[in-house]
Amino acid sequence: MEDEHNQTFESSGQSEKREMSFEMLSGFTKRPDFEANNQKLTIYVEKALMEEIGKLKKERYIKSYSSLVNEAVKQYLTTKR
Repeated sequence: MEDEHNQTFESSGQSEKREMSFEMLSGFTKRPDFEANNQKLTIYVEKALMEEIGKLKKERYIKSYSSLVNEAVKQYLTTKR
C-alpha cells in the first residue's frame, strides 16, 4: 500500500518512487529563514518613548517594534546621506 506522500512515476519504462514534499503537496514555497534576512539588535529606549510607541502598537499604528525601528533607520539614513 502506497503512503499518501509517496507516488510511483513511470519514466523511460522504469518505475521510480519519489517522496512528495510539503511544497509540492501544498503549492506553497518555503520562505527564506528569518535569521538569513535579519539580525538581532538589543536597544534601550527612554521610558517616555517606550510608552508612546507602546500606545502606537496597541492602537495598531505600527505593526511591530521591529518594523518601526527598521523604517526609522531607513528614513534616518536617507536624510543624512
